[in-house]
Amino acid sequence: MKPEDIRNAAWADVQRWLEGDRVAVYDGLRAHGRNTTRGLAEKMGMDPFSVRPRVTELVQLGLARLVGKDGREGVYE
Repeated sequence: MKPEDIRNAAWADVQRWLEGDRVAVYDGLRAHGRNTTRGLAEKMGMDPFSVRPRVTELVQLGLARLVGKDGREGVYE
């Protein structure tokens, strides 16, 4: 088994967790870069109360991370 095979197998396992709003928020973070959940929601035209929990889930899955603070809000990438 080559390293690429292991990587692809791991990604296939992660992809099953990415669906619905979760995949939209993941794509939004990739497209818009570092953002607060409020900023990301504005750029994506989504309700912040839909984005915030999805970002939390992505952090828990290791697909996003907290990289700083903007006032009282976290900044994620």
